[in-house]
Amino acid sequence: MHRSKKNKHSEHPIYCRLTVQGKSREFSTQIWSSNDNWNPSSSRIIGSKESAQTANHTLGTIFTSLMNIRNNLMSEGKLISAENVINIHLGKTGNKYTLIEIHEYHNENHVKKLIGKDCKRPLFPVSSKLEFSKFISSFQIFYPLNGSFQF
Repeated sequence: MHRSKKNKHSEHPIYCRLTVQGKSREFSTQIWSSNDNWNPSSSRIIGSKESAQTANHTLGTIFTSLMNIRNNLMSEGKLISAENVINIHLGKTGNKYTLIEIHEYHNENHVKKLIGKDCKRPLFPVSSKLEFSKFISSFQIFYPLNGSFQF
């Protein structure tokens, strides 16, 4: 629990800390609890309300997920680190691609198939150059050219 942070209901966020070979990493569980309801020795929320039971069940599910990921990495002979386990748990294991790589992939796998074929309707209906320039400028706002993407 991060006691330095607090929401408007005076609840604190509950974080999960994973330590592997002396190196630790934390992530938010997206669960909030008041100081009075938190039992640090059992790492659970005290109470019989449905919200407390749901939060405790979620904490148990997170623990089970982390242990399963650790066991899978061990059986596959891969590196077990706090960073790896948490990234897999949070779904941050995908490859990162730049805009240029995505563009090249699109051209190779989609555009080349269209070469020589007639299209009955335009792929991008643009009635004027002004509309096209607006499209490009809005595209650059949402997808900056110097950024990278994760899939």
